[in-house]
Amino acid sequence: MLSDNILERAKRIIKEELKKFKYSRIFQSYMQKKSQANPVNKKLNQKSQAAMEFLMTYGWAILIILIVLAALFAFGVFNPGTKSSCKVDLPFICQDVRATEDGIVEFSLSANNVASASIDSIKINDNDCKIISGKELRNNQKTNILCQGPILDEGSKTNAEIKLSYKSAISDLQHSVEGDASSEVEEGTINENFYDLDTFDQPYPSGNDDWWERNSINPSITSSQTYSGNTLYMPSGWGGNFEGGSGLESGQTSSGYNTNNYPYMCMAYKIPSVTINNMLILLNDVGWRSITMTQGETPTNYPKVASWNPLITDNQWHYKCINLDQQLDSSLGTGTHIIPAVIWHDGYPNGVPTTTGEFWIDNFAISKEKLD
Repeated sequence: MLSDNILERAKRIIKEELKKFKYSRIFQSYMQKKSQANPVNKKLNQKSQAAMEFLMTYGWAILIILIVLAALFAFGVFNPGTKSSCKVDLPFICQDVRATEDGIVEFSLSANNVASASIDSIKINDNDCKIISGKELRNNQKTNILCQGPILDEGSKTNAEIKLSYKSAISDLQHSVEGDASSEVEEGTINENFYDLDTFDQPYPSGNDDWWERNSINPSITSSQTYSGNTLYMPSGWGGNFEGGSGLESGQTSSGYNTNNYPYMCMAYKIPSVTINNMLILLNDVGWRSITMTQGETPTNYPKVASWNPLITDNQWHYKCINLDQQLDSSLGTGTHIIPAVIWHDGYPNGVPTTTGEFWIDNFAISKEKLD
């Protein structure tokens, strides 16, 4: 047993010494001379050296290309299942974009470390896209921006260009940035999300955004006081959106809409401090009622059921949404509220119409979701 151990130990020592000799300078020198003496070995060494130089020269380039390709695959550039992509310069981040065949395009954007930020313009396939909501972005919050452009073909690819401006949180300097996006057009119609959407820039499909005349006061579409393209000018607190069979647009009916399905009412507004106006809605169960505005919270003719207030009456553009369904539940009791008419009213005293001052609105919407 002892002799076997000694033999194994001797074998290991001899093996280690041979290994050391193989990598010794004497052995390496001997092998080099041998290869130089042998033309075949010399030729093989030259080929080996050339192959090594090739790998060293182009290897890094090949490695970089592989890394770039891997990154592109990770971002879904070569993935046919990716329907959309969106990129905007810092300090903005674009999370997603969606386009539907009715021309509605929605962006999900956030702005970081800004004092103020706004959307200047959006183009869809080189056509202007009217900004419906989300024109003003809030710092460190996600904002959904909606715009309405031309009718699109389902399944087609649409390209978008977006321009934004902002002031940094650490300075008063104004900056401008741009972004681009692409999206596969999805199925969808305006009436899936809106009972009414008046942008005043282009006709609603099969209809018209223009509101109609009441008491000789005729609202008109104008470009002189722009919020996001054309706006609706009200010479006074009169005029109507829809009532019975008047002013109906595609998807609307004379029987009206259910606020459970479309709870929100939203609009951009510009109201001077001297203007007195009110909004009236017709409710099937109680008749005409006021959604109060600048006329005050105690209208003289039609009781209040909801309110737009507080409104900022500084003759500048502002945007607001109210949950009309929630307010109606609070004032009338939880239930089903059907509205077949929305009109303007000045809340006049003693039943005598008066001229109550001009104002402007834009992007009036009756919607399923609150708009930014």
